[in-house]
Amino acid sequence: MADLASRVLKQAFLDEYGHFADKRQKNLDTASRFIIDGRHEGDFDARNKLFGWFCQLTVDVKSADQVDLSISSQVPKNEQVNTWLKANTSPGPYGFPVVVINRGSQSKLLELAKAIKAITARGAPRYEVSAYKYVCPRTAASLIRLKAVLDKAWNTK
Repeated sequence: MADLASRVLKQAFLDEYGHFADKRQKNLDTASRFIIDGRHEGDFDARNKLFGWFCQLTVDVKSADQVDLSISSQVPKNEQVNTWLKANTSPGPYGFPVVVINRGSQSKLLELAKAIKAITARGAPRYEVSAYKYVCPRTAASLIRLKAVLDKAWNTK
Protein backbone atom coordinates (compact mmCIF):
# COMPACT_ATOMS: atom_id res chain seq x y z
CA MET A 1 0.00 0.00 0.00
CA ALA A 2 1.31 3.45 -0.93
CA ASP A 3 1.87 5.95 1.83
CA LEU A 4 -0.57 8.85 2.16
CA ALA A 5 1.85 11.48 0.84
CA SER A 6 2.58 9.57 -2.38
CA ARG A 7 -1.16 8.96 -2.80
CA VAL A 8 -1.65 12.74 -2.67
CA LEU A 9 0.95 13.21 -5.42
CA LYS A 10 -0.62 10.46 -7.52
CA GLN A 11 -4.03 12.05 -7.04
CA ALA A 12 -2.62 15.38 -8.29
CA PHE A 13 -1.45 13.62 -11.47
CA LEU A 14 -4.75 11.81 -11.82
CA ASP A 15 -6.64 15.10 -11.45
CA GLU A 16 -4.45 16.81 -14.06
CA TYR A 17 -4.07 14.07 -16.67
CA GLY A 18 -7.30 12.13 -16.12
CA HIS A 19 -5.96 8.57 -15.92
CA PHE A 20 -2.98 6.34 -15.32
CA ALA A 21 -0.81 5.31 -18.29
CA ASP A 22 -2.64 1.98 -18.26
CA LYS A 23 -6.21 3.24 -18.40
CA ARG A 24 -7.43 -0.01 -16.87
CA GLN A 25 -5.68 0.92 -13.61
CA LYS A 26 -7.79 2.77 -11.07
CA ASN A 27 -6.04 2.09 -7.76
CA LEU A 28 -3.76 4.78 -6.31
CA ASP A 29 -2.00 2.15 -4.21
CA THR A 30 -0.87 -0.04 -7.11
CA ALA A 31 -0.51 2.23 -10.17
CA SER A 32 2.07 4.97 -10.47
CA ARG A 33 2.77 5.72 -14.16
CA PHE A 34 1.18 8.64 -16.01
CA ILE A 35 1.37 9.73 -19.66
CA ILE A 36 2.06 13.46 -19.64
CA ASP A 37 2.85 14.25 -23.28
CA GLY A 38 -0.60 15.55 -24.21
CA ARG A 39 -1.26 12.97 -26.91
CA HIS A 40 -4.65 12.85 -28.59
CA GLU A 41 -6.39 11.02 -31.45
CA GLY A 42 -4.51 12.90 -34.17
CA ASP A 43 -1.17 11.56 -32.93
CA PHE A 44 -1.90 7.96 -33.93
CA ASP A 45 -1.56 6.28 -37.33
CA ALA A 46 -4.04 3.86 -38.94
CA ARG A 47 -2.59 0.97 -36.89
CA ASN A 48 -3.26 2.95 -33.68
CA LYS A 49 0.47 3.45 -33.08
CA LEU A 50 1.94 6.83 -32.21
CA PHE A 51 3.51 8.54 -35.19
CA GLY A 52 7.25 7.96 -35.35
CA TRP A 53 8.05 11.65 -34.83
CA PHE A 54 6.19 11.82 -31.50
CA CYS A 55 8.20 12.48 -28.32
CA GLN A 56 6.74 10.32 -25.55
CA LEU A 57 6.83 11.53 -21.94
CA THR A 58 5.79 9.41 -18.96
CA VAL A 59 6.15 9.98 -15.24
CA ASP A 60 6.51 7.33 -12.55
CA VAL A 61 5.71 8.42 -9.01
CA LYS A 62 8.45 6.82 -6.93
CA SER A 63 7.65 8.46 -3.59
CA ALA A 64 6.01 11.53 -2.14
CA ASP A 65 9.17 13.50 -2.96
CA GLN A 66 10.38 11.91 -6.21
CA VAL A 67 9.13 11.26 -9.71
CA ASP A 68 11.01 9.81 -12.66
CA LEU A 69 10.40 11.35 -16.08
CA SER A 70 11.01 9.00 -19.01
CA ILE A 71 11.66 10.62 -22.38
CA SER A 72 11.33 8.19 -25.23
CA SER A 73 10.93 7.90 -28.94
CA GLN A 74 11.91 10.99 -30.93
CA VAL A 75 13.50 13.36 -28.41
CA PRO A 76 14.10 16.76 -30.09
CA LYS A 77 17.83 17.38 -30.11
CA ASN A 78 20.33 20.16 -30.58
CA GLU A 79 23.60 20.89 -28.80
CA GLN A 80 21.85 22.56 -25.85
CA VAL A 81 19.38 19.67 -25.38
CA ASN A 82 22.14 17.08 -25.72
CA THR A 83 24.21 18.87 -23.04
CA TRP A 84 21.18 19.06 -20.71
CA LEU A 85 20.32 15.39 -21.24
CA LYS A 86 23.90 14.32 -20.58
CA ALA A 87 24.01 16.28 -17.30
CA ASN A 88 20.52 15.39 -16.00
CA THR A 89 19.59 11.89 -17.16
CA SER A 90 20.55 8.30 -16.74
CA PRO A 91 19.60 5.39 -19.00
CA GLY A 92 16.21 3.94 -18.19
CA PRO A 93 15.17 0.29 -18.37
CA TYR A 94 14.66 0.45 -22.15
CA GLY A 95 17.65 2.65 -22.93
CA PHE A 96 15.68 5.90 -23.03
CA PRO A 97 16.73 8.80 -20.81
CA VAL A 98 15.20 9.08 -17.34
CA VAL A 99 15.23 12.32 -15.35
CA VAL A 100 14.94 11.96 -11.59
CA ILE A 101 12.98 14.91 -10.22
CA ASN A 102 13.06 15.42 -6.48
CA ARG A 103 10.96 17.92 -4.55
CA GLY A 104 12.55 21.32 -5.14
CA SER A 105 14.43 20.35 -8.32
CA GLN A 106 11.51 20.61 -10.73
CA SER A 107 12.81 23.90 -12.17
CA LYS A 108 15.20 21.84 -14.28
CA LEU A 109 12.14 20.96 -16.38
CA LEU A 110 11.99 24.61 -17.47
CA GLU A 111 15.64 24.44 -18.53
CA LEU A 112 14.88 21.47 -20.78
CA ALA A 113 11.72 23.11 -22.12
CA LYS A 114 13.70 26.24 -22.97
CA ALA A 115 16.40 24.21 -24.73
CA ILE A 116 13.77 22.34 -26.76
CA LYS A 117 11.93 25.56 -27.67
CA ALA A 118 15.22 27.05 -28.87
CA ILE A 119 15.39 24.46 -31.67
CA THR A 120 12.49 26.08 -33.53
CA ALA A 121 12.80 29.63 -32.22
CA ARG A 122 12.78 32.49 -34.70
CA GLY A 123 16.33 33.10 -35.87
CA ALA A 124 17.59 29.66 -34.77
CA PRO A 125 19.67 27.63 -37.23
CA ARG A 126 17.61 25.53 -39.62
CA TYR A 127 16.65 22.21 -38.05
CA GLU A 128 16.85 19.01 -40.09
CA VAL A 129 13.77 17.22 -38.75
CA SER A 130 10.71 18.88 -40.24
CA ALA A 131 8.42 17.43 -37.53
CA TYR A 132 10.27 19.57 -34.95
CA LYS A 133 7.94 22.39 -36.00
CA TYR A 134 5.22 20.50 -34.10
CA VAL A 135 7.20 18.32 -31.70
CA CYS A 136 9.27 21.02 -30.00
CA PRO A 137 6.45 23.34 -28.89
CA ARG A 138 4.31 20.41 -27.71
CA THR A 139 7.13 18.74 -25.81
CA ALA A 140 8.14 22.03 -24.17
CA ALA A 141 4.51 22.73 -23.20
CA SER A 142 4.22 19.24 -21.66
CA LEU A 143 7.35 19.84 -19.57
CA ILE A 144 6.07 23.22 -18.38
CA ARG A 145 2.72 21.64 -17.48
CA LEU A 146 4.51 18.90 -15.53
CA LYS A 147 6.45 21.49 -13.56
CA ALA A 148 3.20 23.29 -12.72
CA VAL A 149 1.63 20.04 -11.49
CA LEU A 150 4.65 19.30 -9.31
CA ASP A 151 4.78 22.88 -7.98
CA LYS A 152 1.14 22.68 -6.96
CA ALA A 153 1.41 19.18 -5.46
CA TRP A 154 4.62 19.99 -3.59
CA ASN A 155 3.55 23.54 -2.64
CA THR A 156 6.67 25.03 -4.24
CA LYS A 157 7.44 27.45 -7.07
